[in-house]
Amino acid sequence: MSRRNGGSSPWSPEMVNRFVDLMASGIHHSKCAPILTKEFGVEVTNSMCNGKHYRITLMLRGGAPPRPYKPKNPHPYRGPVNLKPRPKQTGKGNLDFFDLRSQTCRWPFGDDLPYTYCGERNIDGSPYCLEHSRLAWSPNTVRNRLAGIR
Repeated sequence: MSRRNGGSSPWSPEMVNRFVDLMASGIHHSKCAPILTKEFGVEVTNSMCNGKHYRITLMLRGGAPPRPYKPKNPHPYRGPVNLKPRPKQTGKGNLDFFDLRSQTCRWPFGDDLPYTYCGERNIDGSPYCLEHSRLAWSPNTVRNRLAGIR
């Protein structure tokens, strides 16, 4: 019955007038649905009555429906991504995510999207090259110091 499903609106002018009369007699708009369904033989839900009440009160106030919410400052990672072509050579931050292979170092560079990755040849069994493996798995990490391991 709703427009979303391709049907026409069940709100005839007579139904709207009856709805306004019911509300004027003191019946809450959410309680009008069964009365309108019984009188007009058209299924009317509480949600339909709530929406109609909202639209009628807007018209009576002379206002327009509120505009959709648009954030003033969009989230930094939801904005458009810079799709400039980058050089496809390996070494120190020249690879993007889609250029990574199983033999390339996955050490990320940059604070903003899109990140770049190291791209040097990795050590067997590690996602990083020798230099970045030493940074990632330093023997003097806080966890080792707390555990008493040197």
